[in-house]
Amino acid sequence: MPFYQRLGEIPRKRHVQFRDNGSLLTEEVMGLEGFSGNESILYHLTSPCRVQELGDFEPIERDEWIPKKHKPLHLKTWDVSPEGDAVTGRQLLMWNNDVEISLCRPTEPMDYFFRNGEGDEVIFVHEDHLVAVAVPEERGHRHMGAAESGAGEVLSKQ
Repeated sequence: MPFYQRLGEIPRKRHVQFRDNGSLLTEEVMGLEGFSGNESILYHLTSPCRVQELGDFEPIERDEWIPKKHKPLHLKTWDVSPEGDAVTGRQLLMWNNDVEISLCRPTEPMDYFFRNGEGDEVIFVHEDHLVAVAVPEERGHRHMGAAESGAGEVLSKQ
């Protein structure tokens, strides 16, 4: 038996036209398992899929380093150079076909929202704090949730 939690005004049925003060709302279905498993249906005053910019496709090319022997490494990462924001300031440390490990010491706040559509993310906060918002607030309407992380804590999105 499915369970429902309702926050705010919602239509009597799912996937039908729904209006707020005469404005047609955009429906967004968020889930982690495609069309099965738990999901949330969100209604927006404006489409969350607005595209700000399209660029040419640029394949990722990396120079692979293959060590002659396997040995333990001590990676001293504390002095990574500060730059950019939490997305543009990422500096790739190591990778394979399944994971990328990057470091970042941001110097600028983010004035945009970022959604990684390609994979999971784990963020370790060395110092200060991080607030990750699941769905941004829209004209005074409540957002879906925020996770806050402080120094020495891990924030994970899967």
